[in-house]
Amino acid sequence: MQSLDAEWIQATSDAPLFFQTQWLEGLEANNNGWEAETIRWSRADGTVIGRAILHTIGVSTQQGDTYVQTGSPSEGSAFRSLLRRWAPKEFSTSVVGPLFATDLEPLFFHPNASIEEQEWIQNHVCKILAKEDARVLLIKDVALPLELDSPWQRRGFHPYEVEPLMVLHMDPSWKSMEDYLNSMKTKFRTKAQSVMARSANCIGVPVSFHEWHHWEKYLIDLYNQVESKAGFKLHPFPLSTLRSWMEKSPSETQLVVYLHGENVPVGFRFHWLHRGELHALFVGMDYRNHRELSIYPRMLYDYVEDGIRLGAKSLHLGRTAAEMKSGIGATPIRSAGLTRAKNPLLNAMIRPFLKKMVPPTYRTDFPFKKALTALALVYGSFGMLVHAQNHEPSGLDYTKLESWAMHPEIPLRNPDMQTDRYASKFQNADKPAVFYIYPTFYDKGKSWGVDPRDAMHQKEVIEKALPNQAGVFSQSADVYVPYYRQMRIDGYYARTPEQEYAAKCAFDTAYEDVKKAYRFFLKSIPVDAPIVISSHSQGTNHAERLLKEVILPDPSQQKRLMVAYLIGMPIQKNALSPYCLPCKEATDLGCFLSWRTFGKNYYPDVADDSIACTNPITWSSAVRRNPLELHQGILFGTGTIKNPKSLSVEISRGTLQVRELAMPWSVFYRWKNYHIGDYNLYWLNIQSNFELRCTSWYGRQKEL
Repeated sequence: MQSLDAEWIQATSDAPLFFQTQWLEGLEANNNGWEAETIRWSRADGTVIGRAILHTIGVSTQQGDTYVQTGSPSEGSAFRSLLRRWAPKEFSTSVVGPLFATDLEPLFFHPNASIEEQEWIQNHVCKILAKEDARVLLIKDVALPLELDSPWQRRGFHPYEVEPLMVLHMDPSWKSMEDYLNSMKTKFRTKAQSVMARSANCIGVPVSFHEWHHWEKYLIDLYNQVESKAGFKLHPFPLSTLRSWMEKSPSETQLVVYLHGENVPVGFRFHWLHRGELHALFVGMDYRNHRELSIYPRMLYDYVEDGIRLGAKSLHLGRTAAEMKSGIGATPIRSAGLTRAKNPLLNAMIRPFLKKMVPPTYRTDFPFKKALTALALVYGSFGMLVHAQNHEPSGLDYTKLESWAMHPEIPLRNPDMQTDRYASKFQNADKPAVFYIYPTFYDKGKSWGVDPRDAMHQKEVIEKALPNQAGVFSQSADVYVPYYRQMRIDGYYARTPEQEYAAKCAFDTAYEDVKKAYRFFLKSIPVDAPIVISSHSQGTNHAERLLKEVILPDPSQQKRLMVAYLIGMPIQKNALSPYCLPCKEATDLGCFLSWRTFGKNYYPDVADDSIACTNPITWSSAVRRNPLELHQGILFGTGTIKNPKSLSVEISRGTLQVRELAMPWSVFYRWKNYHIGDYNLYWLNIQSNFELRCTSWYGRQKEL
């Protein structure tokens, strides 16, 4: 590991734990038979945009004949026999990813690395591995689901699902263990108190690296008891590495030994705090009395208490014992490995075997009294994806035009849009590219996510979303509208923890579709075309996340963002700060617009001045209420535009309040919530202002 120079140390300070110098140096100091090297990828200007750590190890083929917990023969005996003929004792394996722990980032990319650069690096990793002498190649720990036709799969790697990574998101309101226990339902609080009572005679004693030699033989014995229960091991872990880590990172690491009776060690646990994430990494225990003393459950609760004391944002509990960890509040994150045999024949033969590898089933508990609503999950947990739907429909291939409701290369699917209102004003001219994400149309069905191929769903998108919302941009831009597996509407109103979890799964699936479609959109449009994001309702939840996770972190996309329309959902003013702020004037660029329309003096539950709100008639933050004269007309469901100068709205507590509706039969249009009309009420105002922003964009480009 001579390559761990000053550049690596400085550049990886905010990388995942397993890229940290202290972690890698501790492993290297206790190397028990592997080879390791670091790999970096740089731009022409010297900027390092990607990193990986490659280990070469020997994996024993003399394991896996029985299920460790039951002793009964395990499946796949024919395959193991074939494998042992090919490699009687062990096979050399090249591994990209953390060797002795669980993470979902086998590669570390610079925040400014573009999608194209990331894909190039993934392809280059495959080329590097192909040149290794190892007989098996392994990409360890990636999040599921994988994208269709990912670089890994194109290079012959086969995915296989493993047990989920269990993560407890720490509630900031937990200031003590008492707060945590009080947040639990009676059943789970009683269970925790029972564990504490049964293990009361076990005393946890912190151990420093200076005391290692006193405890070493006990620790090794306790760890070997746990390791012997593991069904499959890549490589034996040298426990002395813990001492090296404690010496190099004393303030981030802690080893606790549990003593019982006359100071007899009956267990130990080790943690490492990094980036606000508390990693519960290694444990050992005496299996002769661990049930009687509840040693392992006690460790889990002690990890929670450490997380509270240290102010951790999340507690990473690794794999295994998913049901027990679920009982303390951890949630599962599906993950997989990717493997490929260098021998083409063997690689073809392992594919059907890997498809049969299914993680153990487990019950998912919801121990807290107040579970987050689906909407709160949407706003509060970007980054952690969960996928566990029943009847989940398959995704789409966005390289095919049939996967798009609206696309410049296909005729308008809605014949009613064959009018001047939707016709381009700028044929054969430079135009912005609009990526539009439609609202929820899926209100009932077996799955929590719609099948995007469903004819009725596509009909609603074509007949409602395209003319009423997406079409407002078609005079001045190319408009792209992908179908996607949107979450069912009742996901926003889930009443039980089980429903909330299912809704979160569906929401994540929908977002992955949107992200996949956007990446194809980005490759399809001219490299200098300005990008416009537009959305409504559920689409806005996905659009906000897309901006945060994909568009704004990339400087090249950030510069091309002309404007974003995040309509129909509450968006905080600082949600996209500092790269994208609320628009203040009619010609502002690189900003976002947002509004929600409600009847006079009706306010939703989420309403305050921290929420961004634009008046789409004045387009000025300084003019909160518009005069009737500025209103250009309403697009009705019949397709007619009428009643100009009939609407006055005012910004109040992060909402648009309808103050005056001066049109015939207005008494029938006095509603509390105008969510369905967030585009229609201001249709011509949006269209004309969008053209103005396009003119402003291209005028600015000429000046540059």
